[in-house]
Amino acid sequence: MSNIFIYTKNPRLLKKWKNALLNCHHMQFTTDIFDIPGNIENISLLIIDSAFFIDNIVSFEYLQQFSNKVLLIGENYPEQDQIQAMAAGASGYCEYEASEISFLKAVESVINGEIWLQRHLVPKVIGSLVQIPEPESAKITTAIQEKLIKDLSNRELDVAKMIGAGKTNKVIASSLEISERTVKAHLTSIYRKLDIPDRLHLAISISGLDAD
Repeated sequence: MSNIFIYTKNPRLLKKWKNALLNCHHMQFTTDIFDIPGNIENISLLIIDSAFFIDNIVSFEYLQQFSNKVLLIGENYPEQDQIQAMAAGASGYCEYEASEISFLKAVESVINGEIWLQRHLVPKVIGSLVQIPEPESAKITTAIQEKLIKDLSNRELDVAKMIGAGKTNKVIASSLEISERTVKAHLTSIYRKLDIPDRLHLAISISGLDAD
C-alpha cells in the first residue's frame, strides 16, 4: 500500500476520499498546510485542497518542495491556476465532486508518475514551464535534443514521443503492443539516460523534436 498525506479543512470531502482510498492505501490527514511530513521520502502522494491557495495561505511555490508528489483538488478551480500549480510542481488536478472511481484513478496515475489533467491543458503547462527559469536538467537545450537521438533506443524514442503527445501509459502500451510494465521500464530508463526527473519534463524535452 502507498502512503498518502491529505491536506484539507473540509470534513465532508475528507470522508469521501477516505471511502475511496481506505482499502488501497495508508492515509494521514491534517488541516495544517504547514504540517510537512518529516519522512517525506516515504510519502507516495500528497493530496492538497486548492482552498489553501485560494485563501492565500500559501503560494504555488510551496509545491516545489514535494518533488512532483502532489495531486491538487478543487471545485471548478480556474484552468490558469491549474496550469500555474502544475508548473510549480503539482502532478495533477481533480475535482471535489469526481466519482470515487475517478478519484482513485487520479491518485493511482500520479503515484505511478503520470500526469492527471485535462488533455487540452498539457500543452499550456509545457508552454508555461518553457517560459520560466528552470534547473539546468529541465531546460530545453540543443544538448538534450541531441541526447534524445543519441542515447535512446528506437523503442524508447517511440515512448518518449508519445509522452510528448500527451498519451497515457495504457494508450502507449496498446499502440506499441507492449505491457504497461514495459512502458514504465522504458520511462525509468529514459529518465535516467536524459537525467530528467519526471514525465512532464520529458514532454518538455521532446516537444521540439521532429515527430517523424
